[in-house]
Amino acid sequence: MRLLAAALLATVLSGTSANAESEPRLDCGAGAATPTKHATVRIWFGGDLGDWAPPTCTGWPARPFTVLVEAIGDTALTGGPSTILARLARISDLTTIRYWSTTRDRWRDLITDATALSGPDPANRRTDFDEAELRAGAIYFWQEENTPLGAVTYRMSARIVDAQTVAVEINNALPARAALFASIPPGHHEFLYLFRRHGNEMWSLYGLMRSGSGPRRVARAGRKSYGNRAVALFRYLAGERTDGVPPLFP
Repeated sequence: MRLLAAALLATVLSGTSANAESEPRLDCGAGAATPTKHATVRIWFGGDLGDWAPPTCTGWPARPFTVLVEAIGDTALTGGPSTILARLARISDLTTIRYWSTTRDRWRDLITDATALSGPDPANRRTDFDEAELRAGAIYFWQEENTPLGAVTYRMSARIVDAQTVAVEINNALPARAALFASIPPGHHEFLYLFRRHGNEMWSLYGLMRSGSGPRRVARAGRKSYGNRAVALFRYLAGERTDGVPPLFP
C-alpha cells in the first residue's frame, strides 16, 4: 500500500494532447506530481509497448492486453476523501455520464442502466452504497454500457484511503463478452483510479484502464471511441460536466 501511495507522488502530469507515446506515466518511485488543468488521455493497443509490465504498485500482473488507456488531470473536487468515496459509492449516478460519439456525431449516454449489488450475482440489486461500505471492503455493481462490452458486473475496492490519497481498483467480477474482444475473463477488464490531494483541498486524478488479452486489429479502429469514453469517465469522477464541452476526440 505504501508503494501505491508513493505512485501518485511520482505520476508526471503534463500537457493536454491525446497522442499515444512512450509508456504510461505511473511510476512507483519517489517524486512530485505536477497536475494539469485539463485531462490528458493516451491510448495503446496490444504490441505497442513491447514487453512493458505494469509497475508493481498497481498490483496488476504482467499479461498481454488489447487496449490500455491512461487519463490524467486535475479535478473539481474539494474536501476530504469522504467526498471522493461518496461519489464512487453512488452507483446509480453513473447513468448521468455522457460521451461524444464520433460515429453518430452527438452526445450519448455512456451507461444506460446501473445498480449496486449485494454480491456478484446481477440479480441481487440493491440501493446505492454509502461511503462507509466502500471503506469496509469490496462492493459489486452492474451496469449496461454503450460500449462493446454491453452488460458487465464489476467489483470495486478502495485500496488506500487517507487524508492525501484515495486509490480505487475496479475490475469485471464475471466474464464479459464483446464484439472486439470475443470474451474477457474475470479481472481482465480493469481500472485503477488514484486521487491525490495537492494544495489546500484540490485533488488530481490518475486513471489507468487495461482490457482484453491480446492484439486485435479491429480495436485500433475504435481509438477515438476509447478516448472519448475514457475522458467521460474521468470528467465524471473529477466532478466535472461530462458533455457540453469540446470533445477530446471530435
